[in-house]
Amino acid sequence: MPVDLAKLKTLDVRLICDPFDLKKHDADTWWTLFKAKYTHGNLNIEELKVLVQRHGVGDLFTDWLKEKGNLCANEAALEASFLQEFRPTPQEQTQAVYTLGSYRLSPGGDFDQHLDHFLAEYRKASPGHETKARILPFIGTLYEDLNSRLTSEPPINDWARLITRVRFLHKQISKEKGLAKLTAMQAPKGKQGGPQTPNFQT
Repeated sequence: MPVDLAKLKTLDVRLICDPFDLKKHDADTWWTLFKAKYTHGNLNIEELKVLVQRHGVGDLFTDWLKEKGNLCANEAALEASFLQEFRPTPQEQTQAVYTLGSYRLSPGGDFDQHLDHFLAEYRKASPGHETKARILPFIGTLYEDLNSRLTSEPPINDWARLITRVRFLHKQISKEKGLAKLTAMQAPKGKQGGPQTPNFQT
């Protein structure tokens, strides 16, 4: 089938759909969004392959498209091939669930690094999940002081607002602990062992 480049130009999905990155996206969720954007373009399979090619990041994506994706004869086969390639395996899902069960943010830890790692593991543990489904599992990865402060406040059911609030509380607690440690270091040390009896030597 010929590729109508003019048709593809009018359907520039790149403007409204991030390129697929296995490190950042869940395959099921991404393809659902991608499909919703290209469906009304009335693309044939070759045009769809060109569009898919524009929306991938990394060698794994390039290799999949070259070795498997480009061999697909229709849209359904292309979608199935994509999901089979980039969905986590049952073993990866099990390992991710185990990892999340013991994963915790430390009081002095890097919050953004913690968040990135949580999202990467949660995408494996629960592919295709809704954003709100992350909230309780994420709260469960917070250290006790942070968890207590957060849960003492009115519940937050919006993921973006939750992350903003948790980031603020984590910084606040880290600052408090840092000041407390500094104060303790600057406090005068008490004399050890009480008054000493002079030792007169003859």
